[in-house]
Amino acid sequence: MKKKTILGIGVLLLLLAGALPASAGHFRANIWVGPGWGPRWYGPPHYYYYPYYSDPPTVIVQPPPDVYYYPAPAQPAPQPQQAAPPQYWYYCREPQGYYPYVNTCPGGWQKVAPTPPDQKE
Repeated sequence: MKKKTILGIGVLLLLLAGALPASAGHFRANIWVGPGWGPRWYGPPHYYYYPYYSDPPTVIVQPPPDVYYYPAPAQPAPQPQQAAPPQYWYYCREPQGYYPYVNTCPGGWQKVAPTPPDQKE
């Protein structure tokens, strides 16, 4: 009878410990399972371990590299622009027409100074 009573009380204590709310995390339960000798099971500690914070990492700021500006190499002096050679149109009398509309001219090509469209008569 005495063993049943102790066993019943132990089961009751285990049930009560399991029925504790989750917010009771700081509670330390000293539940001993087994006879008075040998290993014992202890509940979670009554405090939490706070994380270990070390010093923040050292930030090393390096100066930017030195920038050297060299003068641009000397450019040769610009040469005076020469006038473009005059351009001509080539006219053929037989068959009548201008090159490239007439590909061959048996009588010879005649050089004609080009006239802009607004000055044509």
